[in-house]
Amino acid sequence: MIKLHGNDFLCLSLFSILICNSFLAQDKQAEWLREIEQFIENVQPEADGEESMLFEQVAFLLETPLDVNREPLDPLLEAGLLSAAEKQAIEVHLLRHGDLLSLYELQAIEILDLETIRRILPLITIQRDLDDYNVPLSGMLMEGKNEIQFQWRRFIELQKGSIVPPDSSSSPFTGRPGRVLFRYRHTYENRFSFGLTAEKDPGEPFFKGKNKTGFDFYSFHIFLQGYRKWAKEIAIGDYRVSLGQGLIHTSGFGTGKGSLVTQIKKNAPGIRPSRSSNESDFLRGAAATFRLKNHLEIGLFASVRNRDASIRTDTSTAARGSIEITNSFTSLNGSGLHRTTTELKNKNTVRHTFTGARIQYANPVLRLNLNAVQHRFDAELRRGNRLYQRFRPHGKIFSNFSIDYSMHMRFFTFFGETALDGRGHIALVSGLQFSPHRNVQAAMLYRRYPKEFHAPVSDPFSETGQSANESGYYLGIEMRPAVSWKISAYMDVWQHPWLRYQADAPSSGSEQLIRIEYQKKRRWSVYAHFRREMKQRNDPSPEARTNVLSWQRKIQVRGHIAYRVTPSLEMRNRLEFSAYRLGNNPVRKGMLMFHDVIFKPMGSPLSGTMRFALFDTDGYDARIYAYENDVIYQFSVPPYSDRGIRYYVNLRYRGIRDLTLELRYARLELLNRATVGSGLNEIAANHRTEIKLQVIYRW
Repeated sequence: MIKLHGNDFLCLSLFSILICNSFLAQDKQAEWLREIEQFIENVQPEADGEESMLFEQVAFLLETPLDVNREPLDPLLEAGLLSAAEKQAIEVHLLRHGDLLSLYELQAIEILDLETIRRILPLITIQRDLDDYNVPLSGMLMEGKNEIQFQWRRFIELQKGSIVPPDSSSSPFTGRPGRVLFRYRHTYENRFSFGLTAEKDPGEPFFKGKNKTGFDFYSFHIFLQGYRKWAKEIAIGDYRVSLGQGLIHTSGFGTGKGSLVTQIKKNAPGIRPSRSSNESDFLRGAAATFRLKNHLEIGLFASVRNRDASIRTDTSTAARGSIEITNSFTSLNGSGLHRTTTELKNKNTVRHTFTGARIQYANPVLRLNLNAVQHRFDAELRRGNRLYQRFRPHGKIFSNFSIDYSMHMRFFTFFGETALDGRGHIALVSGLQFSPHRNVQAAMLYRRYPKEFHAPVSDPFSETGQSANESGYYLGIEMRPAVSWKISAYMDVWQHPWLRYQADAPSSGSEQLIRIEYQKKRRWSVYAHFRREMKQRNDPSPEARTNVLSWQRKIQVRGHIAYRVTPSLEMRNRLEFSAYRLGNNPVRKGMLMFHDVIFKPMGSPLSGTMRFALFDTDGYDARIYAYENDVIYQFSVPPYSDRGIRYYVNLRYRGIRDLTLELRYARLELLNRATVGSGLNEIAANHRTEIKLQVIYRW
């Protein structure tokens, strides 16, 4: 039985208040939210669960489509609905032939197939009146749309940190076990947005202790896009900036290697408002992009915010006998958790100042950027003293510069970035996407990141997710040999010229994937893929005095089928096997099978998804990742490990106008363990049950 505290009753009561102010509506988003779900699973199969602005973006475009003739198509790139080559092909067509008179003209663009056109049609338009772009700011405030989101979540079973010891009046966690999220947003088309996000994580105090003002985290933003010809973007408050191919700075949703084998080019969206509850991956201050001439623009960014870190204070005696005090930290803590006294002590202990600029020349064929960023901390960053950390820099100020480019020539798209850090080390990434035939697409990429290169906030294409100590080659190809068939494959080969974590010597590795998919008139689809990874890492031996490198081998084999029983009912089944082996150690195996049900009855306000999964793995090394449906704007890709069952039910009700009610119930049961989790998150039972409630009200 769930034991609810006072704050939990307060959260749940807000649901009743919102229900009383709403009326009848229908779900317009389910089909396209599934498109984004598929995209996320394909490009980032091992991601952590988090709110994704991709869901918000597509849901918003369904209500206010992009004007192809006048608005940039970058949101479609970010959501994986268009490739960079397809976007540039549309821009070149507009440059040569003028504005589209009908969306059917998209069929004249050779690189666009019918499936791509069908996918983007509900999100684009050419019906916009030119006078709509002269609306004053007061009109955007009065005529826009509003949305309130409220969410409450908790585990029914108490975690170790929430249990009060018999001989103590307090527990390690200083707050209640529930998570509370509140979000408000006002928007006018794709041009104006302001909003507030507030969140309390499980275990954090709520309206007490160090959070007497309520939530542990607050985020606010104001964002203008295309307000004036000379002002392309203006952001105040919390925002995100991504530059080039991620060598010197990136934030927001990132993609990696996946079954979309040719979508390896990072599409830096420039300035975007931050509406996520992620407490580390954003900037706080102001940013703007100004148009200088027809094809020239400049972007300026500034941010000052406090970050979490464990501060160490050292004292030393100077030459004249004075005492010097130095504050230092080894790394920034990005978890955003402030549950225990230690976590609260480390909250907002380092002031992080970020400044940057970007000068861009862009036309439909060529895009060239000059980027510069600087990070300044009020305490000294001192990396560890282990041998693999030898080339990581120390200091308070870190600067980076880069040149990135993207050039489209008929069926070819060239892209890349070359970066320089404050100590003169150069890193580069260069790639090519080409489509010699409408049914064939290919991509190649080369990267070289020296062991000495350093950029504090970077996420380029790489095996390790870092911009240092790696070089490699990537090749991906996608073919459609027949109308219903698609074959995808990639190969990636890399080297680490210096030591890294769990590899006490220079190492190398490779990865291959092949996927065969068959789809029948959108009624059903089936695919199978094989993935193999080999890389070197430490193989501890009791007899050896030092670690030696051995080959770590991972194999993944998956079969998946999805079919529509009726227009309102879809079934999905998956069977997946994994195998892991390090050196000559025994092979560790894993198996996952699940059955999904997605239902959306015609004319009914109730819809939902369900899953029942069985899994059996020989420990965490043989884990298998699988995408899970969640409430709107959220997703999770958890690892299935050990032996057990997992099932969940997501229900969505839209029978009241402007209101969406959602319930998620998920349960994990382990058959070979007596506890779930570890540390303060440990539950003293072999099961864990999650309940989540969400309300979204739009008007």
